[in-house]
Amino acid sequence: IMFFTALIGAYIGFRAAGEFTLPEIPTIIPAIGTFILIMSSLTAVLALDSLQRDREVPFILALLGIVVLGIVFLGIQGFEWTELFEKGITPTSDLFGTAFFVLTGFHGLHVAIGLIVLVFVMLRAFLGEFSRERFAGVETFGLYWHFVDIVWIVLFTVIYLIG
Repeated sequence: IMFFTALIGAYIGFRAAGEFTLPEIPTIIPAIGTFILIMSSLTAVLALDSLQRDREVPFILALLGIVVLGIVFLGIQGFEWTELFEKGITPTSDLFGTAFFVLTGFHGLHVAIGLIVLVFVMLRAFLGEFSRERFAGVETFGLYWHFVDIVWIVLFTVIYLIG
C-alpha cells in the first residue's frame, strides 16, 4: 500500500506542479482492461463462495476464470504499451513516460505475481487441500487480488480520467 501510495503521490505531485503535459492517450483500451480486472475480482469472490458452499466444480472453474482474465488484462496492457511505444511514448521519452510505465509496470508485475500465486492455490485445490472449513489460502489470495484491482481503479482514475 505504501509503495503504490508513494508512486501515485509522486505522479499527482508532478502533474499538479506542471512537470509534464499529458499526451493524447485513448481510454477505451484501458477501460476494457479495467472491466476485465473488475470481473476477475468478482470471479475471486465466486471462487471463495463456491468453496465455502462445498461446490467443487464452480470453485475450480472460478479459479481458472481468474487466470484467464488476469492473462487477458496483461495482454491488454501489453497491447497498450505497444501502441504508446509506436507514438514515441516510452519509459525514457519524458517524465510522463517514466511515470506512466513505472506505475502501470509495477501494477502489471503485481498482477503477474498474483497469477503465479494463483497457480499454487490451484495446485493445492487439485490436491484437495481446501474445503468449506479450510479456505484461508483462497481467501488470502482473494484479498491480494482485490488489492491489485483497487490499485488499478485508482491508477485508471488518476492517469486516464483525471489526467
